[in-house]
Amino acid sequence: MLALSFGPGRVSSAKAQFESDKLRAYAIAARQRSALMPSIPTAEEVGLAGFEVQSWFGMLAPAKTQQAVVERLARQIRQASGDPRFISALAPQGMEIIASSPAEMAQAMREDAAKWGRVIRETGTTINQ
Repeated sequence: MLALSFGPGRVSSAKAQFESDKLRAYAIAARQRSALMPSIPTAEEVGLAGFEVQSWFGMLAPAKTQQAVVERLARQIRQASGDPRFISALAPQGMEIIASSPAEMAQAMREDAAKWGRVIRETGTTINQ
């Protein structure tokens, strides 16, 4: 399992709305301010400690993929993620590339599952299908 994480989140789609005064941004749900909209404080800065929503994209391999193959893919993804063309293509979308290791990605997925599982249980959230 390996992944590229993108954070602090996709803000580009909302940026135009904020700039045209159609929406007012009170805070961004991220650990740090967005480079695209640096004047918008983080949720923690406005008193909402722990309020964070992070999105990520990952590349996953089947469970029984040989470790050597997973490691090679991880190396290639890390190499590609350092390419200035790739970085500059994603930056305008508010994406920051964090090329994690397979172990780091697995840990992030476990943490997300625990966090959002708790939110679902505590709020009684359901999905309408």
